[in-house]
Amino acid sequence: MMSIDGNCHKRTESEDGTDISFTTTFSDNVFVNTIGTFDPGCMHSSSVHLDVDLDPQTRLDAKILHKEFPDMTFAESYRFRRLRSMKKARKKLKSYREWRKKYNMGDIPIDSLSFDNEKEVWDYAVSHSLRFFPDVNLEEKLPRFARMIGKHPNRTSVDSDNIRTDSICGKRILYFLPMMIDADIAPLELYALTFAIYFYLTLDRYGFEDNMCLLDARLGKGWPNPSPFSFIPLAKMISKHMDWFPQRLDKIFCSPVPLAASIGWKVVKRFLKPVVVAKINIYWGSSSINSLPPKEFEEDYFEQSTMSFLEKERRSEFC
Repeated sequence: MMSIDGNCHKRTESEDGTDISFTTTFSDNVFVNTIGTFDPGCMHSSSVHLDVDLDPQTRLDAKILHKEFPDMTFAESYRFRRLRSMKKARKKLKSYREWRKKYNMGDIPIDSLSFDNEKEVWDYAVSHSLRFFPDVNLEEKLPRFARMIGKHPNRTSVDSDNIRTDSICGKRILYFLPMMIDADIAPLELYALTFAIYFYLTLDRYGFEDNMCLLDARLGKGWPNPSPFSFIPLAKMISKHMDWFPQRLDKIFCSPVPLAASIGWKVVKRFLKPVVVAKINIYWGSSSINSLPPKEFEEDYFEQSTMSFLEKERRSEFC
């Protein structure tokens, strides 16, 4: 059994907003934070010394915001301030507080939750999300179309067979399998909220981790394999929830995407912020079950062992 944050003790923050239940200091512009993290790749906690370069002015502004919003962590205040004005940051933090209240995020015992494996995290997210859909009676399990792969960033991640499962740069991988989504099982709104809760559970509110996102658009054996155009409404819903997780995604890879979906992409990117669009890398190609990932993946972003691990994950869901 393990704690969702890798520890079982309660966290507290110092007056300047840093987390003092872990070893945390400020040194010039570097935030040094020794944190424990949930490790869905290896299923055990790990302590990582994580150095994050912080912009000096943004850091000072975040300390002010943290005092104004004490129910938010310093890291959250910093991430909401980054790349936006103080006025907009305050507005966003107020909306984030409302989002947390709406979905009872405070009811989640984040410091004491324990899971034996990553699948249990997903199941918890589904269970929590269903509280807001009283009319939905799941006759089948909600497909686990998203999963976090790898250990905490800045540390080489290996599984029990000594296989690296994160990206080359050390960031964890948020792996999407959208072709598993079945709108007949549950409304798309439930899928979107479940993902948001799941993403929240796998992250540390006190940390600055960002991830690589890989959306695998290939078909799957026995999956619903819906039309790419059917994802437009879901993409909008997820995008709204992701507003509450700024600075959490480094790069987003979509592959292989059929050329026929290029029209849908033009529609989707209209409601995405330019900063998000700039992070998205689309690789066009055949999305058949046995299609191969782009060669650029292994050359620039993911080792062959990582791609093999992801393929094993994908095929494990075949019916």
